[in-house]
Amino acid sequence: MRSLVLFIVLLIGSPALGQQLKAITNSIEMKLVLIHRGSFTMGSPVDEVGRMPIETSHEVTLSKSYYLGVYEVTQGEYEKVMGSNPSTFNGARNPVETVSWNDAVSFCRKLSEIPEEKAAGREYRLPTEAEWEYACRTTSTTSYSFGETAESLGDSGWIKENAGNKTHPVGEKKPNRWGLYDMHGNVSEWSQDWFGDYPLDASTDPQGSNGGKYRVDRGGSWDAVAENCRSAFRGISDPPLRTSSFGFRVALSPSVKQPEAEGAETSVAKAPVSNAITEPTKAPSTEKMSPGVPSRENLEARIDRLKPELLRKEAEIVELRKQGKKAGPQLDLEVRMLRRGEQSGK
Repeated sequence: MRSLVLFIVLLIGSPALGQQLKAITNSIEMKLVLIHRGSFTMGSPVDEVGRMPIETSHEVTLSKSYYLGVYEVTQGEYEKVMGSNPSTFNGARNPVETVSWNDAVSFCRKLSEIPEEKAAGREYRLPTEAEWEYACRTTSTTSYSFGETAESLGDSGWIKENAGNKTHPVGEKKPNRWGLYDMHGNVSEWSQDWFGDYPLDASTDPQGSNGGKYRVDRGGSWDAVAENCRSAFRGISDPPLRTSSFGFRVALSPSVKQPEAEGAETSVAKAPVSNAITEPTKAPSTEKMSPGVPSRENLEARIDRLKPELLRKEAEIVELRKQGKKAGPQLDLEVRMLRRGEQSGK
């Protein structure tokens, strides 16, 4: 079955191994690579090590190509656009962190408003969950973009076992087949989507749940174990949450001024999701559920049980900032573990 899926991905036009991908460099020297449209199996098989029940395997088609940042957004890039750097681990080439979902969306909006970017017709946004996982997997159907086991994960990402309790400059590890760095580890990356249960049926250009309380983060981070850095792993987080484990990378839909490929159709629809920070009213889910998958409401209840302790820890971080200090890695790690422990139902 996995061989058949791989064949389909290649057949419909995804870049083959070793194929040179089209890339752009924008006005703040941020590099993005064109990810060609295609189909893939999203989620994980029931026998995958570390699998969570919210990773229901299902077929997804992305009907439009898009650009994705080669690297996670760096502190230098963030400061150029936002005029500040909230990060705990300082370094111009380190990924920006201690940013909320709202902060990431604001960055995308302000980057889009730079005159050079407006002139080029570029409108930046966060990637959808499907876009992120498709780009992470490339042509793979395994637990990680490079293979089934975590033995080689240290070559591709900074995780708990090798990061030394901190982030590292982007691009120091091996990229995946499509030239994307740090898709596993370093910082967990905010996606555009609200958290919701996956459907059993195939879908085209999914945009996540219609509403909810939590956004999805992807890829794992410097303080995550290997299983939580898998291609299919889904983090569930409050949009206002800021910890040193969280960052993001940007996506960009090709515009009329910037066609997706030489000779390609230039009439491109607007980005599939909005950058609006206003959070919509939660809508009831109508998606089909696979047997044994807990409902969104049950998962949210698990997180809510640890909310008081989480808020107390976050208050400590706020107080430290008022004193002109930064939270240490241990406090950030405690916040992260509270979230992860509740998310996995521990």
